[in-house]
Amino acid sequence: MDIEFSISYTQNIDKARATIQKVMEDNDKILTDPAPTTLVSQHAENAIIITARYWTTNDNVWPAKFDMYEQVKKAFDKEGIEIPFNQLDVHLDK
Repeated sequence: MDIEFSISYTQNIDKARATIQKVMEDNDKILTDPAPTTLVSQHAENAIIITARYWTTNDNVWPAKFDMYEQVKKAFDKEGIEIPFNQLDVHLDK
């Protein structure tokens, strides 16, 4: 499985990758062989995209994916890693 997570350009890539890696290692639905990994896969318009790549059994494809999204969000919150969201800044001239 490959799933993507976005972080703000102001965030520490190594910290974010380590956080995602730890979540994968702690998830009993994710296989340890081959080992899960994280990759910086994109410099998007508003975010750095980090791909989590892991293997799981057929029965755990969806449970592992849903666990990853929830647990990574919680881990990012705990570590103070910002997930970007679209926003519009409006400046008014007088």
